[in-house]
Amino acid sequence: MKYFIILLCLIGAFNLLTSKKISIKTDSFEINTSQEVRRKNLDGSSTVLTERDMIDKVFVQSKPKIVPLKKPKKTKVSNFYLTARKKISLKGMIISSYDNQGFMKAFSPASMFIGWNKMSNPKFLNKFQCEPGRIVFCEKNLNGYDFEKDYMHLPVIPQNQQILTSFKQFKNKDVIYAEGYLATVMNSSGNNISDAQKKPAEFFYITKVIDAENYVNLR
Repeated sequence: MKYFIILLCLIGAFNLLTSKKISIKTDSFEINTSQEVRRKNLDGSSTVLTERDMIDKVFVQSKPKIVPLKKPKKTKVSNFYLTARKKISLKGMIISSYDNQGFMKAFSPASMFIGWNKMSNPKFLNKFQCEPGRIVFCEKNLNGYDFEKDYMHLPVIPQNQQILTSFKQFKNKDVIYAEGYLATVMNSSGNNISDAQKKPAEFFYITKVIDAENYVNLR
Protein backbone atom coordinates (compact mmCIF):
# COMPACT_ATOMS: atom_id res chain seq x y z
CA MET A 1 0.00 0.00 0.00
CA LYS A 2 2.85 2.36 0.88
CA TYR A 3 4.51 1.82 -2.52
CA PHE A 4 1.17 2.33 -4.30
CA ILE A 5 0.71 5.75 -2.62
CA ILE A 6 4.30 6.71 -3.53
CA LEU A 7 3.62 5.72 -7.16
CA LEU A 8 0.48 7.91 -7.29
CA CYS A 9 2.43 10.87 -5.91
CA LEU A 10 5.13 10.43 -8.54
CA ILE A 11 2.55 10.29 -11.36
CA GLY A 12 0.85 13.44 -10.06
CA ALA A 13 4.14 15.31 -9.85
CA PHE A 14 5.05 14.26 -13.41
CA ASN A 15 1.71 15.48 -14.79
CA LEU A 16 2.07 18.79 -13.00
CA LEU A 17 5.54 19.38 -14.40
CA THR A 18 4.69 18.42 -17.98
CA SER A 19 1.50 20.52 -18.09
CA LYS A 20 3.18 23.71 -16.94
CA LYS A 21 3.88 26.19 -19.76
CA ILE A 22 7.35 27.68 -19.95
CA SER A 23 7.55 30.65 -22.31
CA ILE A 24 10.58 31.49 -24.42
CA LYS A 25 10.43 34.96 -25.95
CA THR A 26 12.20 36.01 -29.16
CA ASP A 27 11.96 39.22 -31.18
CA SER A 28 8.78 38.18 -32.99
CA PHE A 29 7.56 34.94 -31.46
CA GLU A 30 6.68 33.45 -28.10
CA ILE A 31 7.10 29.67 -27.82
CA ASN A 32 6.05 27.47 -24.91
CA THR A 33 6.33 23.82 -23.97
CA SER A 34 2.73 23.10 -25.00
CA GLN A 35 3.85 23.71 -28.63
CA GLU A 36 1.87 26.96 -28.81
CA VAL A 37 3.57 29.66 -30.86
CA ARG A 38 2.32 33.24 -30.86
CA ARG A 39 3.27 36.08 -33.20
CA LYS A 40 3.54 39.50 -31.60
CA ASN A 41 1.46 42.04 -33.54
CA LEU A 42 2.18 45.72 -34.03
CA ASP A 43 -0.61 46.76 -31.66
CA GLY A 44 0.85 44.71 -28.81
CA SER A 45 -1.56 41.81 -29.17
CA SER A 46 -0.53 38.33 -30.27
CA THR A 47 -1.81 35.74 -32.73
CA VAL A 48 -1.63 31.98 -32.19
CA LEU A 49 0.18 30.32 -35.11
CA THR A 50 -0.87 26.87 -36.27
CA GLU A 51 1.26 23.99 -37.51
CA ARG A 52 0.63 25.01 -41.11
CA ASP A 53 1.82 28.55 -40.35
CA MET A 54 5.24 27.16 -39.41
CA ILE A 55 5.99 25.28 -42.66
CA ASP A 56 9.29 26.61 -44.02
CA LYS A 57 8.92 26.08 -47.77
CA VAL A 58 8.38 28.19 -50.91
CA PHE A 59 5.30 26.91 -52.73
CA VAL A 60 5.15 29.25 -55.74
CA GLN A 61 8.39 29.94 -57.60
CA SER A 62 7.20 32.12 -60.45
CA LYS A 63 5.40 35.44 -60.64
CA PRO A 64 2.04 35.92 -62.43
CA LYS A 65 2.11 36.05 -66.22
CA ILE A 66 0.76 39.41 -67.42
CA VAL A 67 0.31 40.11 -71.15
CA PRO A 68 -0.89 43.46 -72.56
CA LEU A 69 -3.94 43.24 -74.82
CA LYS A 70 -3.71 44.53 -78.36
CA LYS A 71 -7.18 45.98 -77.95
CA PRO A 72 -8.93 46.85 -74.65
CA LYS A 73 -11.92 44.75 -73.62
CA LYS A 74 -14.92 46.46 -72.04
CA THR A 75 -17.79 45.13 -69.96
CA LYS A 76 -20.31 46.35 -67.39
CA VAL A 77 -20.73 45.18 -63.79
CA SER A 78 -23.69 46.63 -61.92
CA ASN A 79 -23.54 50.38 -62.72
CA PHE A 80 -19.78 50.35 -63.28
CA TYR A 81 -17.79 50.00 -66.49
CA LEU A 82 -14.66 47.85 -66.74
CA THR A 83 -11.85 48.35 -69.24
CA ALA A 84 -9.33 45.50 -69.38
CA ARG A 85 -5.92 46.20 -70.90
CA LYS A 86 -3.91 43.22 -69.59
CA LYS A 87 -4.53 39.48 -69.43
CA ILE A 88 -3.26 37.70 -66.32
CA SER A 89 -2.59 34.05 -65.48
CA LEU A 90 -2.08 33.85 -61.75
CA LYS A 91 -0.57 31.27 -59.45
CA GLY A 92 0.15 32.46 -55.95
CA MET A 93 -0.40 32.00 -52.23
CA ILE A 94 -3.13 34.03 -50.60
CA ILE A 95 -1.37 36.03 -47.89
CA SER A 96 -4.58 37.63 -46.66
CA SER A 97 -8.03 38.58 -47.94
CA TYR A 98 -10.83 40.79 -46.71
CA ASP A 99 -14.31 41.96 -47.69
CA ASN A 100 -14.51 45.36 -49.37
CA GLN A 101 -16.67 48.06 -47.82
CA GLY A 102 -18.59 51.09 -49.05
CA PHE A 103 -19.39 51.65 -52.72
CA MET A 104 -16.69 49.20 -53.87
CA LYS A 105 -18.56 46.13 -52.67
CA ALA A 106 -21.23 46.81 -55.33
CA PHE A 107 -18.82 45.52 -58.00
CA SER A 108 -15.79 44.16 -56.09
CA PRO A 109 -16.83 42.05 -53.08
CA ALA A 110 -13.33 41.32 -51.77
CA SER A 111 -9.61 42.07 -52.03
CA MET A 112 -6.58 39.86 -51.53
CA PHE A 113 -2.83 40.00 -51.05
CA ILE A 114 -1.24 37.24 -53.12
CA GLY A 115 2.43 36.27 -53.13
CA TRP A 116 5.08 34.15 -54.81
CA ASN A 117 8.75 33.29 -54.18
CA LYS A 118 9.55 34.02 -50.50
CA MET A 119 6.12 35.59 -50.11
CA SER A 120 4.67 32.09 -50.58
CA ASN A 121 6.64 30.65 -47.66
CA PRO A 122 4.17 30.26 -44.74
CA LYS A 123 6.81 30.61 -42.02
CA PHE A 124 8.37 33.68 -43.66
CA LEU A 125 4.92 35.29 -43.95
CA ASN A 126 4.69 35.31 -40.15
CA LYS A 127 6.99 38.35 -40.28
CA PHE A 128 4.15 40.38 -41.82
CA GLN A 129 0.79 41.72 -40.77
CA CYS A 130 -1.93 42.68 -43.25
CA GLU A 131 -4.45 45.46 -42.94
CA PRO A 132 -7.11 46.43 -45.50
CA GLY A 133 -5.24 47.96 -48.43
CA ARG A 134 -1.70 47.49 -47.15
CA ILE A 135 0.82 44.98 -45.87
CA VAL A 136 3.31 45.83 -43.13
CA PHE A 137 6.03 43.84 -41.41
CA CYS A 138 6.24 42.97 -37.74
CA GLU A 139 9.88 41.90 -37.88
CA LYS A 140 12.28 44.40 -39.43
CA ASN A 141 15.11 41.92 -40.05
CA LEU A 142 14.44 40.95 -43.69
CA ASN A 143 18.14 40.78 -44.66
CA GLY A 144 17.68 43.33 -47.42
CA TYR A 145 14.88 41.39 -49.12
CA ASP A 146 12.55 43.61 -51.18
CA PHE A 147 9.27 41.87 -50.37
CA GLU A 148 7.18 44.33 -52.39
CA LYS A 149 8.32 42.78 -55.69
CA ASP A 150 6.89 39.38 -54.76
CA TYR A 151 3.27 40.14 -54.00
CA MET A 152 0.25 41.97 -55.42
CA HIS A 153 -2.72 43.61 -53.78
CA LEU A 154 -5.75 42.85 -55.94
CA PRO A 155 -9.37 43.88 -55.47
CA VAL A 156 -11.29 41.09 -57.21
CA ILE A 157 -14.30 41.17 -59.52
CA PRO A 158 -15.65 37.64 -60.15
CA GLN A 159 -17.24 37.21 -63.57
CA ASN A 160 -20.18 35.24 -62.14
CA GLN A 161 -21.66 33.82 -58.95
CA GLN A 162 -19.95 30.45 -59.37
CA ILE A 163 -16.51 32.07 -59.42
CA LEU A 164 -17.44 34.22 -56.41
CA THR A 165 -18.49 31.10 -54.50
CA SER A 166 -15.17 29.43 -55.34
CA PHE A 167 -13.22 32.51 -54.26
CA LYS A 168 -15.04 32.67 -50.92
CA GLN A 169 -13.83 29.13 -50.17
CA PHE A 170 -10.17 30.16 -50.35
CA LYS A 171 -8.34 30.57 -47.05
CA ASN A 172 -5.17 32.37 -46.11
CA LYS A 173 -2.11 30.44 -47.33
CA ASP A 174 -4.06 28.51 -49.94
CA VAL A 175 -2.49 28.35 -53.39
CA ILE A 176 -4.80 29.79 -56.04
CA TYR A 177 -4.74 29.24 -59.81
CA ALA A 178 -6.86 31.69 -61.76
CA GLU A 179 -7.12 33.56 -65.04
CA GLY A 180 -8.67 36.86 -65.97
CA TYR A 181 -7.88 40.49 -66.70
CA LEU A 182 -6.43 43.49 -64.94
CA ALA A 183 -9.04 46.18 -65.47
CA THR A 184 -9.75 49.76 -64.52
CA VAL A 185 -13.25 50.68 -63.35
CA MET A 186 -15.30 53.74 -64.22
CA ASN A 187 -18.47 54.82 -62.44
CA SER A 188 -21.65 56.03 -64.13
CA SER A 189 -20.36 59.62 -63.96
CA GLY A 190 -17.33 58.71 -66.08
CA ASN A 191 -14.78 58.90 -63.25
CA ASN A 192 -12.14 56.21 -62.74
CA ILE A 193 -11.92 54.47 -59.37
CA SER A 194 -8.53 55.59 -58.02
CA ASP A 195 -5.97 54.02 -55.71
CA ALA A 196 -4.15 55.68 -52.79
CA GLN A 197 -1.75 57.38 -55.24
CA LYS A 198 -4.70 58.94 -57.11
CA LYS A 199 -4.03 56.69 -60.12
CA PRO A 200 -6.69 54.48 -61.75
CA ALA A 201 -6.80 51.34 -59.62
CA GLU A 202 -6.39 47.90 -61.22
CA PHE A 203 -8.90 45.20 -60.38
CA PHE A 204 -8.60 41.45 -60.98
CA TYR A 205 -11.57 40.52 -63.16
CA ILE A 206 -11.61 36.73 -62.64
CA THR A 207 -12.97 34.79 -65.62
CA LYS A 208 -11.71 31.33 -64.70
CA VAL A 209 -10.69 29.58 -61.51
CA ILE A 210 -8.39 26.78 -62.60
CA ASP A 211 -7.59 25.19 -59.26
CA ALA A 212 -7.02 25.88 -55.59
CA GLU A 213 -5.07 23.64 -53.22
CA ASN A 214 -4.44 23.96 -49.52
CA TYR A 215 -0.67 24.13 -49.18
CA VAL A 216 -0.64 21.41 -46.51
CA ASN A 217 -1.59 18.93 -49.25
CA LEU A 218 1.46 19.98 -51.29
CA ARG A 219 4.00 18.80 -48.72
